[in-house]
Amino acid sequence: MAFINMDIKKQLLEDLSEVKKNLLLLLSANSCKPINGKLWYQKELFLLAKNNKKLEEEADFEAYFLGPYSELAEAEMEELVQLGVVRNVGSTYILTDIGKEIAHSVLKETSKSELVLVEDVKNFFSTLSKDQLLLFIYLSYPEMAEDSIEFKELLPRRKEIAISMYRQGKISVGKAAELAGVSVSEMIEELKKRKIYKIDEA
Repeated sequence: MAFINMDIKKQLLEDLSEVKKNLLLLLSANSCKPINGKLWYQKELFLLAKNNKKLEEEADFEAYFLGPYSELAEAEMEELVQLGVVRNVGSTYILTDIGKEIAHSVLKETSKSELVLVEDVKNFFSTLSKDQLLLFIYLSYPEMAEDSIEFKELLPRRKEIAISMYRQGKISVGKAAELAGVSVSEMIEELKKRKIYKIDEA
């Protein structure tokens, strides 16, 4: 078994695509906390690609039914599962022991700024509900909402969803206003009514 693991490790590290590299970084981030599901790793990878030209070109995200989608990212994740590097538990994805070894090798070759970005992106998305995640992506990157099957269904609830994200400390009052489709002053008034406005943010 050890020899098989060494072969997998060598094979992956010798021909590591930018997509696989970033999937491994996401999986190892936040103390190897599982990724919630396919929707989450696709959107996390998409956000990373906005700050990584090589990843953006390789992943080639397209507007899809549930926002930005990379066919390659899904294929690469499935390959990691088949190789025993990642385990698919229910809807979540988690590194196996050999996966952690491989990810550790990748971490050593990754800049601190990249690692901080990966941690921040995973931390941001990991506690978001599906509706929160989709609303944030659709309204932050409207070009990715063109073929969405859920965007119109989310719009009537955008204000409540935005406020729930603000309450969790995930977004600023300015971002909450943007997602809700109201002015910042209107959002502040609404938050004050609900007694959840953070005064030090003004």
